[in-house]
Amino acid sequence: MMKRKWYLLPLAVSVFVVVSAMSIASDHEDVRQLRMQGDILPLQQIIQQLPDAGNTRIVEVELEREDGRYVYEIEYLEAGGIVRESEFDAATGELLKTEIED
Repeated sequence: MMKRKWYLLPLAVSVFVVVSAMSIASDHEDVRQLRMQGDILPLQQIIQQLPDAGNTRIVEVELEREDGRYVYEIEYLEAGGIVRESEFDAATGELLKTEIED
Protein backbone atom coordinates (compact mmCIF):
# COMPACT_ATOMS: atom_id res chain seq x y z
CA MET A 1 0.00 0.00 0.00
CA MET A 2 2.86 2.43 0.73
CA LYS A 3 4.28 1.92 -2.76
CA ARG A 4 1.14 3.30 -4.35
CA LYS A 5 1.45 6.53 -2.39
CA TRP A 6 5.04 6.95 -3.56
CA TYR A 7 3.93 6.53 -7.17
CA LEU A 8 1.32 9.26 -6.77
CA LEU A 9 3.74 11.82 -5.34
CA PRO A 10 5.85 12.22 -8.51
CA LEU A 11 2.66 12.39 -10.58
CA ALA A 12 1.25 15.15 -8.35
CA VAL A 13 4.52 17.10 -8.51
CA SER A 14 4.64 16.75 -12.31
CA VAL A 15 1.10 18.05 -12.67
CA PHE A 16 1.89 21.01 -10.41
CA VAL A 17 5.01 21.89 -12.43
CA VAL A 18 3.08 21.74 -15.73
CA VAL A 19 0.24 23.89 -14.37
CA SER A 20 2.74 26.41 -12.94
CA ALA A 21 4.61 26.59 -16.24
CA MET A 22 1.35 27.19 -18.11
CA SER A 23 0.47 30.00 -15.69
CA ILE A 24 3.86 31.68 -16.19
CA ALA A 25 3.53 31.42 -19.97
CA SER A 26 0.10 32.98 -19.82
CA ASP A 27 1.37 35.86 -17.66
CA HIS A 28 4.23 36.47 -20.08
CA GLU A 29 1.83 36.58 -23.01
CA ASP A 30 -0.50 38.96 -21.15
CA VAL A 31 2.37 41.35 -20.45
CA ARG A 32 3.59 41.09 -24.03
CA GLN A 33 0.09 41.92 -25.28
CA LEU A 34 -0.16 44.96 -22.97
CA ARG A 35 3.20 46.19 -24.28
CA MET A 36 2.22 45.65 -27.93
CA GLN A 37 -1.06 47.56 -27.39
CA GLY A 38 0.84 50.46 -25.84
CA ASP A 39 -0.86 50.04 -22.46
CA ILE A 40 2.49 49.78 -20.64
CA LEU A 41 6.00 51.05 -21.28
CA PRO A 42 8.93 48.68 -21.84
CA LEU A 43 10.48 47.55 -18.57
CA GLN A 44 13.93 48.69 -19.75
CA GLN A 45 12.65 52.26 -20.03
CA ILE A 46 11.44 52.14 -16.42
CA ILE A 47 14.68 50.56 -15.13
CA GLN A 48 16.70 53.43 -16.64
CA GLN A 49 14.93 55.77 -14.21
CA LEU A 50 16.37 54.01 -11.16
CA PRO A 51 19.13 55.90 -9.34
CA ASP A 52 22.55 54.86 -10.65
CA ALA A 53 20.83 52.42 -12.99
CA GLY A 54 24.13 51.07 -14.35
CA ASN A 55 25.26 49.88 -10.91
CA THR A 56 21.88 48.82 -9.54
CA ARG A 57 21.09 45.11 -9.25
CA ILE A 58 17.47 44.18 -9.86
CA VAL A 59 16.16 41.70 -7.29
CA GLU A 60 12.52 41.37 -8.34
CA VAL A 61 10.05 42.94 -10.77
CA GLU A 62 6.28 42.66 -10.65
CA LEU A 63 3.59 44.12 -12.85
CA GLU A 64 0.35 44.57 -10.94
CA ARG A 65 -2.99 46.20 -11.47
CA GLU A 66 -3.70 48.73 -8.70
CA ASP A 67 -6.55 51.22 -8.56
CA GLY A 68 -7.35 50.72 -12.22
CA ARG A 69 -3.82 51.17 -13.54
CA TYR A 70 -0.79 48.96 -14.15
CA VAL A 71 2.13 49.45 -11.79
CA TYR A 72 5.70 48.16 -12.06
CA GLU A 73 7.11 47.26 -8.64
CA ILE A 74 10.88 47.00 -8.82
CA GLU A 75 12.96 45.79 -5.88
CA TYR A 76 16.65 46.55 -6.32
CA LEU A 77 19.97 46.54 -4.51
CA GLU A 78 21.93 49.77 -4.63
CA ALA A 79 25.74 49.87 -4.75
CA GLY A 80 25.85 50.70 -1.01
CA GLY A 81 23.95 47.52 -0.11
CA ILE A 82 20.58 49.17 0.50
CA VAL A 83 17.53 47.32 -0.84
CA ARG A 84 14.75 49.57 -2.10
CA GLU A 85 11.42 49.08 -3.81
CA SER A 86 10.12 51.65 -6.25
CA GLU A 87 6.69 51.71 -7.86
CA PHE A 88 6.14 53.25 -11.29
CA ASP A 89 3.00 53.88 -13.29
CA ALA A 90 3.53 51.36 -16.09
CA ALA A 91 1.75 53.52 -18.70
CA THR A 92 3.48 56.84 -18.03
CA GLY A 93 6.68 55.91 -16.22
CA GLU A 94 5.83 58.25 -13.35
CA LEU A 95 7.58 57.34 -10.08
CA LEU A 96 4.79 56.74 -7.55
CA LYS A 97 6.82 55.88 -4.44
CA THR A 98 10.12 54.52 -3.18
CA GLU A 99 10.81 52.85 0.14
CA ILE A 100 13.67 51.03 1.83
CA GLU A 101 13.01 47.31 2.28
CA ASP A 102 13.75 45.52 5.54
